[in-house]
Amino acid sequence: MKTVVLALLGLTARAVAQPMPAAPVANVIARLETHRSDVFDTTETTAWYARGANQLHVLTHENVISRESLLLPGEPYDSDAAAETVRNLRKLGVFGTVSLDTITDNGLVVRIHTKDAWSTKPFVNYKSAGSQAIWGFGVREDNLMGRLISLLASYRHETDREIKKLAVAAPRIIGNQVTLAGLLENFSDGHHDSAAVAFPFFSLSARNAAFLTGEIFNADVLQYFGGEHTASDTLKRHYSIGRASVSRAVQAGDRGYMRISLDGQYRRDDFVPLALASTIGKTTTAALFGYGEWDRADFVVAQHYRNLGPEEDVDLSTTIRAGLSLAPEQWGYSHNGAGPFFNIRTGAQLGHGFITFQSEGTSLFSGGLDSGTVTVDVTSFLTPRPRHSLVLHADAGWSRNPVPSDVFDLGLTRGPRAFPDHAFTGDRSFVTMAEYKWVVWPDIKHLASAALAGFMDYGGAWYDGSPHRTGTDLGAGLRIGSVRLPSVAGAFRLDIARRFKNDVEPGGWVFVFGSGLAFERVIK
Repeated sequence: MKTVVLALLGLTARAVAQPMPAAPVANVIARLETHRSDVFDTTETTAWYARGANQLHVLTHENVISRESLLLPGEPYDSDAAAETVRNLRKLGVFGTVSLDTITDNGLVVRIHTKDAWSTKPFVNYKSAGSQAIWGFGVREDNLMGRLISLLASYRHETDREIKKLAVAAPRIIGNQVTLAGLLENFSDGHHDSAAVAFPFFSLSARNAAFLTGEIFNADVLQYFGGEHTASDTLKRHYSIGRASVSRAVQAGDRGYMRISLDGQYRRDDFVPLALASTIGKTTTAALFGYGEWDRADFVVAQHYRNLGPEEDVDLSTTIRAGLSLAPEQWGYSHNGAGPFFNIRTGAQLGHGFITFQSEGTSLFSGGLDSGTVTVDVTSFLTPRPRHSLVLHADAGWSRNPVPSDVFDLGLTRGPRAFPDHAFTGDRSFVTMAEYKWVVWPDIKHLASAALAGFMDYGGAWYDGSPHRTGTDLGAGLRIGSVRLPSVAGAFRLDIARRFKNDVEPGGWVFVFGSGLAFERVIK
């Protein structure tokens, strides 16, 4: 009996001496889980096309999702980091929906839920204003083998040239950090090629970034004046540039940052009349750029703004970038030069909508102002009722001594939509637009959404000292978006517009086809 008592006492002593397991800290993340679902979930696979799509589709790899997470096991949970994680995943453009939640299971568990979007996209592009059209076709894969590698092959027929394009981008392909990208464009009058190696800022709290890029352009530059339909002058341009950049965040967090950057470039840019193309020279220059950027993060989630399907993250952050470029005579310039540049962007919520403001400017001084450009852009998105929205936009631009390829160029692809390509060109520009949209069919067979829209455009461009040239149109149309394909270009537009007569174009009704919002700069 004594032996048993002593044994029990020994066990008790040892049990007391051994430390008890520490209780999980409520706010510290114990583990991260990813929950992936295919393009069509189990409630939608009764249709044959849904089952077929899932069988053909490769589910996004778990590593692609987890590497975007800013919430890591062993660290405290942070709601700002959670929101940025969801934004970063949506920004990849390969998910239909993204959400994040937490549960308690032997500690705090963070669960990321993603639903894949269809990533292989054959496409046909068509933009038309009356008898003039820009069209093309191709195929785009945004998530090759579920690894986020994108491939693009396309053909595009423009008013100036034909373009065959092959592009590839592989984000975080080396060590989950380094991105590689390349582009080959074969023109009917030349070519355009580029390559990039980048280590970007992956989050607001990232500390370092760097990139190295190279670009070559060898083709014609057509010059249009006064709304003419055929270019009155054609230049041959040989352009190449190599650029390197390093950046460091001296302050960084989930709510903003302060970054400093140093860029250097080596550039060749020569223009001659097409008839003298064989005599083109070789002018090279080098320049240095130093700048700082401050950001206070603010984002809002919107629906039915550019697209009609998945939710869109809209950046309302206040960001200020300011810097100075140095262009010394010893590096190829005719005179010593320097120029300040800036970019200011901000926004605010308006009820269930928002307003954004952006202005940017560049300049080069050598005694006086040699060249410079300033643009201002304001856009508001209002939602007076569910599925109803109003977009109001205004922008203006001013430029001094722009190179021939950088003048403001409006018509067909940007600006008053019922006017032909190159209808308004110059070193002064403005665009205004109002569009009301009603999403009448939000879910068509779990594949698409459609809306009715009414709009009015007014804008123009001209050269300093010349008469102000503008155009006005109004009309109505149909918007079609996919709930399965997050679109970079935005919803497809099919409009009938009343074009009002100006000094060149006659008035009349015009069918207009395009994508996105008519004031947006074109992504080709």
